[in-house]
Amino acid sequence: MNFTKIFKPSYLNLFLINFIKTSAEFDSNHIFVEENLNEDFSKEKFQKYVKRNIEECTKNCMKNVNIKLNFMDMIVNRKLDEKAAAYCHLFCLKNLGLSNIKRNGRWAFFPIVGFSEFVSSLFAFLGLVLNIYIYHFRLSRLIKFSPLSFSIKLHYHVLNAAFFTSFMYHFNYNSFTRNADYSTALFSILVYTINSIKRIFLLYKINNVFSRNIMYGGIVIFVIYYNYMTFINFNAILNKLVIFFMVLVSNVCYIIIYFKKKNISNNDNKIMIRNLLTFSFLKYVSILFEVTDFPPVFYIIDSHALWHLGLFLSIGPYHGFQCKEIEILIKN
Repeated sequence: MNFTKIFKPSYLNLFLINFIKTSAEFDSNHIFVEENLNEDFSKEKFQKYVKRNIEECTKNCMKNVNIKLNFMDMIVNRKLDEKAAAYCHLFCLKNLGLSNIKRNGRWAFFPIVGFSEFVSSLFAFLGLVLNIYIYHFRLSRLIKFSPLSFSIKLHYHVLNAAFFTSFMYHFNYNSFTRNADYSTALFSILVYTINSIKRIFLLYKINNVFSRNIMYGGIVIFVIYYNYMTFINFNAILNKLVIFFMVLVSNVCYIIIYFKKKNISNNDNKIMIRNLLTFSFLKYVSILFEVTDFPPVFYIIDSHALWHLGLFLSIGPYHGFQCKEIEILIKN
């Protein structure tokens, strides 16, 4: 069985067929042609074979496809074989009429202006911009009055790092951007969780050695944990359990704050509670989208992109909650 390259790949061609149900037809419109078929090896059998072996299809495509690196690829240090593999994976899926199938744990996406996952990158970038804007124009003037000023500043900077690395990761997937995205995302969840615990200490006026040093202890634990997971033995189940535990703890803390504050009738408190409920709701919806892990619609927007959208929308009410929290402390 020989495969011959018969046309130069076009992303415009892929974009157009995103909206059209296609099937595998071995003619001049496709990247593969069939030569010297034996009588007992029909086109139908070959089509079934390729459907069962999408990776084989991708490999054969990569041997024949003519793809070059452009300026955007050079900026993000994208490798030629990575670009060809992503193209061929998408091409085979569309031309064989298959539903989206993961390759190396990742869905096939249609690349837009050089981005591997344009929508996720877009929402991550917008989250970065909004986080910086709200912090500097609203929160920064109040933060010096908060007992949690160090923790809030740390979370702000960690969030910026998480948004930026996520933007780069979805721009171009490689080992560096993957590790950077994982570390900053994990650390941002940790700091968020510790801040929720410190808010409980503040609510009940607990001031001891543990409450004052919990953040430093968390940072030490994070460094040990991250190095173990990255350089010694990455355990996916353990990682999910750790993240689940942190999310659970933070949720419990904010539920306690809600029930403690919900009956206070002054306007500032009502606004604070409304913001708490809003960012909590958006967080839950985002998590729901993330765990569903549905494939990208039209090869453009998937569940993870909606996770980033939820995070982006939650930034405003989250900072609004923090601002009102500090204003209430100042007035009291």
